Amino acid sequence: MEWNPISTAPRDGTNILIYYRADGIIYDATFDADNYSEWVSSDYEITNFMQSDITHWMPLPYPPEATP
Repeated sequence: MEWNPISTAPRDGTNILIYYRADGIIYDATFDADNYSEWVSSDYEITNFMQSDITHWMPLPYPPEATP
């Protein structure tokens, strides 16, 4: 998986990883077009962030395989 420009990120409610350059932290997030028209996360209130500092995204990784 590679980082992609945020302008190419899905805006259909898909959870993705986003990079917030102001603090260098990666968050899982989704685009909330219905309420805020910006990125929101269960990890942190991204709506308080400068949306312009969200620069890149990538899909969530696959979960680990179950072991017997």
